[in-house]
Amino acid sequence: MTAVARSHEYRLDLQTQSDRVDDGRRGVANAQNALLPDADFNATANLPTTSQKKHAGFDLNAGEGSYTAGVTLGAPLDRRNERLQLRSTMIDLERLHRSYTLLRDQITQSVRRSVRRIERARFDLHLQTRRVEFAKRQLTGAKLRERSQGINRVIDAEDALTNAENERDRA
Repeated sequence: MTAVARSHEYRLDLQTQSDRVDDGRRGVANAQNALLPDADFNATANLPTTSQKKHAGFDLNAGEGSYTAGVTLGAPLDRRNERLQLRSTMIDLERLHRSYTLLRDQITQSVRRSVRRIERARFDLHLQTRRVEFAKRQLTGAKLRERSQGINRVIDAEDALTNAENERDRA
């Protein structure tokens, strides 16, 4: 799994933005639902009671009560406000989706930049380590040829080794 994929999976700010997009989708679904026809069911039951009955004045006898039931249907004829609400939630969803995409792209760019910096630092460290090895070989060679070339070559090689080690440590 790449660093970019892991950042998309584990970054909490991106997950939060993704959750907001999901909330926006649910809001659009709810607004679409408001445009559908309505059907309401209602029912009432009235049962007579008297204090002379055994069970707290309640004795169920279906023939003595009154009952009503009804259904109310609402046709979606004039749903201007609901259509406007749907349009508004769709615009909000697009805005949330763009924000999510922008954040995801920014995270991707940041991760790639960081990975490139890490790779460059590793490469620099490798180069500086090789430079230290080369400086050590030069110092060894200068010490072996000290009598023929003089002490200045040894001092220069020691300085080069010190500089190479310092550059390696900085890398």
